[in-house]
Amino acid sequence: MAYGSSSSNNESHRISSRRAHFLFLCLVSAYFFSFFFRISASVVLPQQASTLGMSAALTGFISSLYYYAYSVMQSVSGALHDRFGPLRVVAAGMLVAAAGTLLLVLRSSEWTLGAWRLFTGLGLAPMFGGALVYQAGAFSPEKYVFYSSITISVGAFGAVASVAPLGLALDSFGLPATFAGLAALSIFMSILLWKERTFDPVVRRAPSAGQKPQSILSRLKEALRIIQGSRYLKALLILWTVSAGALLSFQGLWAVSWYQTAYGVAATTARNWASLVSVGMFIGTAVLGGFWWRPEDRFRGVCFWTVFNAVSWVALLVSVALRLPLSVAGSCGFLIGAANGLIAVQAASAAKEQVETAKTGALLGTMNMIVIFVVVLFQWGTGILINLFPGAQPGEFTERGFLVCFLVVALFLAVSLLALFALRQADTRRGKRSLA
Repeated sequence: MAYGSSSSNNESHRISSRRAHFLFLCLVSAYFFSFFFRISASVVLPQQASTLGMSAALTGFISSLYYYAYSVMQSVSGALHDRFGPLRVVAAGMLVAAAGTLLLVLRSSEWTLGAWRLFTGLGLAPMFGGALVYQAGAFSPEKYVFYSSITISVGAFGAVASVAPLGLALDSFGLPATFAGLAALSIFMSILLWKERTFDPVVRRAPSAGQKPQSILSRLKEALRIIQGSRYLKALLILWTVSAGALLSFQGLWAVSWYQTAYGVAATTARNWASLVSVGMFIGTAVLGGFWWRPEDRFRGVCFWTVFNAVSWVALLVSVALRLPLSVAGSCGFLIGAANGLIAVQAASAAKEQVETAKTGALLGTMNMIVIFVVVLFQWGTGILINLFPGAQPGEFTERGFLVCFLVVALFLAVSLLALFALRQADTRRGKRSLA
């Protein structure tokens, strides 16, 4: 069977199933790197904060630079995917990420750490949207949830590799050698994707007769108008942004330090248990991502996993506050990871179903921009909250600071669930219109 754009039956615009899946594998591998570098801050930055005497607020700010850059580029990269195809855009992004990674080969300072986060955020911004846009153009619509589950599972595996395995590599080879190897891999991926660019199904899709390609700016304006005019998308954004902000302030920055502080364990032990968040995301999406795959099931999927996520957060806070075994807290982290992976699958699928394939990149990119902007606020805000309860030395955190911080995070999650009512109403009206 040949795969290609669903909007064209012209054989010149189709690629073989084998090549389609190979290119999909290349793009999800790039997304692996995106998640790897996103979460690597939880291992690299607390360690460097202790060495350089950085405060929690400064550490949180440096980590958030990745998300500033990532957020700003989301809507732009989404529109670029629609216009030039994800293979070209992702190839260029991997090259920028390699340049940023090479900065850590230099002697660490606040400036090099900040520049590393900034450049990798810029370069890796197109990866998630690239995979989603590609699968919308290369595979049949009813398989979209299935391929989204694979994409997010592979990305989550990048998060798994960025905690305990990265910590082991840093302990064994040191920071410069480890990140020099990662830069080399990024360059290799860039070359591979660029060589395959002519087989991009998004670029090969035949345009409508007489229709001029939309400019990048017009694509972005249209995506914003779609979101602004849709109560459904706005409610979906509230649920998606708050869950992602909570997750990435925990998984992407503070989990290892929190476990160390609360349980008095070594960094290696804390990394292993913190890795369960990413393991949960990987296993959860791989095993359960295919459930609720039909558009009419979308509200049920979003509702179940957002509520499940909030309950898992409460369980984590109770576990740490009562000093239950670290294995219990780690298992709660596993459940949080699984829930968030499945929220992302359902939310991305719900958004994609609102527009035609040619507008998928701009819409998903703009929505993801808003999601990541909220992540920035969460990382910045959690650093400030933790800093209100300083330790005896600069760069030293306290158990009380972590508990207060993540209690506030859990409260935000609870309030965000009110958006389910608006999402349900919008979903019901949409269903009635489709029946009519």
